[in-house]
Amino acid sequence: MNYTFNIIAHRNLVANFTINSYSIEASVLPANSGTITGTGNYNYGANVSLTATPETGYTFNDWTENGIQVSTDATYIFIASTNRTLVANFTINSYSIEASVLPANSGTITGTGNYNYGANISLTATPETGYTFKDWTENGIQISTDATYPFTSIVNRSLVANFQSTVGIDNLENLNINIYPNPAKTILFITGLPKNVFVTVFDFSGKMLINKPIKDKQIDISNLANGFYTIKISDKNEIVTKNFIKQ
Repeated sequence: MNYTFNIIAHRNLVANFTINSYSIEASVLPANSGTITGTGNYNYGANVSLTATPETGYTFNDWTENGIQVSTDATYIFIASTNRTLVANFTINSYSIEASVLPANSGTITGTGNYNYGANISLTATPETGYTFKDWTENGIQISTDATYPFTSIVNRSLVANFQSTVGIDNLENLNINIYPNPAKTILFITGLPKNVFVTVFDFSGKMLINKPIKDKQIDISNLANGFYTIKISDKNEIVTKNFIKQ
């Protein structure tokens, strides 16, 4: 600013300045997908740190300003030098819902696919001719005995629809099937088995480690690490589940 005056005497003047203050604003997209900290008014040259935190079911994507990407870091640091209006962009999480049938070709499943967080899912198991639905399992654990299983999408899932034959059932559950010794070190013996039986061994997390037919009523577990395991004994019709300890 210019100040003009006539010189008629000695004068001692002071030019006073005020530091500029800038407004730092931010919003989230889509609505309610996350929160932001660090907005407000800042003096020129101040360090600004905006942090975007996703709500459950969302992932931070990037910061944009006037539609232009300015950062992909959830915490965006810059110097205040002008008014700014930013947008923290989030993406809703998508989860894979998979399912298989056991035994093979015993039925069909509808409802699998990729679903956004919070979506309502309904898996339906339909038996083929000669079979009937038994239950849904996940990691070897029964989770439902209803052919239609509804739930909400919040995590990746891999389920199994178990069916049993309605023709000539040789009911495994009525047989006196036992395993010994338990705990076992190298060999696990199985008694009371009919012919044409498969055994499948899962670890505590549900990972399949052994899957093969058994002929001599024993199975070599010497290569397994010490711990808890589930063994499934199945023919073409049914499944019997037992637990054992390897030590």
